[in-house]
Amino acid sequence: MGFAPTASEPKKQSCMLRTFSTSIIFIFCLSFGLFAQQEDKYNDLLILYVDGDYEKLIRKAEKYTEKSDTRRDAEPFLYLSKAYFEMSRLEEFRDEYPKAFRDALKYASKYRRKDKELEYWDLHKDFFVELRSEAMREADIHLEDRDPRGLSQAARIYKSLVDIDPDDAGAALMYGATLYTINRRGEADMLMREWSPKLGSVSVDRMDDDQKEMFKFGLMFYAEYLKDDGRSDSARATMAIGYPFFKDDNEFKIVYDQVQR
Repeated sequence: MGFAPTASEPKKQSCMLRTFSTSIIFIFCLSFGLFAQQEDKYNDLLILYVDGDYEKLIRKAEKYTEKSDTRRDAEPFLYLSKAYFEMSRLEEFRDEYPKAFRDALKYASKYRRKDKELEYWDLHKDFFVELRSEAMREADIHLEDRDPRGLSQAARIYKSLVDIDPDDAGAALMYGATLYTINRRGEADMLMREWSPKLGSVSVDRMDDDQKEMFKFGLMFYAEYLKDDGRSDSARATMAIGYPFFKDDNEFKIVYDQVQR
């Protein structure tokens, strides 16, 4: 004998599916230790993120950033960044959130200022790698035409990368060289005074592939600026820093040979 569902049956099935889905999310998160390493008060943001409910996540996280007892916490800013990053990759949010990627960088920078001890960095490292990779791609697009507006946008992206990871030598070099190119010399001088003494001790062994690539191009871009500015000795010294790491790289060798002349 067949079974005919009542009118309320689809709703019951839907509720059961949502309950089952939420249970699976909790089990998944527990299995990877996500809850174990995060305060209980932010599990609501984690669940919304895993469930893909980014707009609700943003509303909740923003409230945390405004409350007196939670506004100094790093996690809400981190989840705002993650939500905006995911939205920037989805067509359905393009019209309503045209600056989603920019906001992802903005909130990642704010997160980093809050998380001075890097308490949550390793747990979300894959996210930061993805965010940096996309930021590099966006900056490259803005650099292509070398027009002032595009260069300014590239500088903004590199500044965000430096804010997110102050130890990223490649981001610092690209930021400094871009600032020089758009005649923001005072800011560039301040940045390079801080970084120049540290460049000789930079090790690519601790860098991932994207960081190595940005470090390589940062050295090249900065050296080209120095040579054009009449500081050939400084240009050669800059390229000499990268020579042990990139001497077999054709792009690097071309610029290296150019600054030797």
